[in-house]
Amino acid sequence: MFDEFYLQATSVSAALGAIGAEKIFQNIWYDNWKDIAAVRQKITASPAFDSLSPEYKDFLSRVQMEIQDDETLFRDMEQIVHLLGRERIVFVSHCDTSDASIKTTSDRRNLIRAIAANAAKLDVQFFDPSPHVAQFGRRQALLNNGFDTEHYTPEFEDWMARHFMRQYWGAEAPSPAQPDGQAPATSPGPARMEEPADMRLNAALVSLHRRRSADEGTDASGLYALYQTLVDMEQLVGRREWTVADFIENEMPAYDLYVVFRAGLGELALLIAMSGRRVIASEPHPLRRRAIGAGRIELERPDFAGLADACRGCHPAS
Repeated sequence: MFDEFYLQATSVSAALGAIGAEKIFQNIWYDNWKDIAAVRQKITASPAFDSLSPEYKDFLSRVQMEIQDDETLFRDMEQIVHLLGRERIVFVSHCDTSDASIKTTSDRRNLIRAIAANAAKLDVQFFDPSPHVAQFGRRQALLNNGFDTEHYTPEFEDWMARHFMRQYWGAEAPSPAQPDGQAPATSPGPARMEEPADMRLNAALVSLHRRRSADEGTDASGLYALYQTLVDMEQLVGRREWTVADFIENEMPAYDLYVVFRAGLGELALLIAMSGRRVIASEPHPLRRRAIGAGRIELERPDFAGLADACRGCHPAS
């Protein structure tokens, strides 16, 4: 906080980095933010401080850091809801990479939980991008080979935007505004909608084949090393599958029948079938064909309502 203005700590650090003084903020403020007197003493004693302009010296000698606690977080969210209206809000958190090698993971996870809990209390929507990062692949979703937890890659931004719009508006984009600038009466704001179908399909297949692998073994279940790895990573239906399905949906003419050769566990064939298309999952390996059949049976369960149509439209074959 500087005078009466709230500043984002990462932005202040980035600004100081442009003049080579980011370590003053990172090493002194972050480690001693509760002891203002110690902070002032260490900043002025830092060799980098003498090289700064008078404006930066004044800024660093007066800026203060505050860490938001659960109570103030709730009050801020409550005020936002009061100002904007419950039906117009979706709170979006940072992502949790679940990677112990990234320093912010623990704090980030606690913040996500707090935002989710507050959103539930306030009866508003909450969107956690963490499952999407995991499905897309951390190294492909985040800049700096997966270690920049503040910025997404352009490819992931586009992919996640599609999922966000589908989840809350059921389309690629919200309804356009009317000529007078007013939103249509039929689109009051985000609706409570199901998780994107490809993520539901992925969760269902991962759960099934994890059990099959535990009961029958990696090879006997038809997974072998490749699919066992994908199951462990919870990425059976991932970037490759939704890219192909999206291409078929939006770029190709309609056909009476689609065939997926070497269909594996049927993940792509099932995803295509979920769009209402008839698909043959052609797989020469008998254990893999059995796995596809197990997937069709699994998705017929009542708790996978909405996925059963994919089963009926997908047929395994050698």
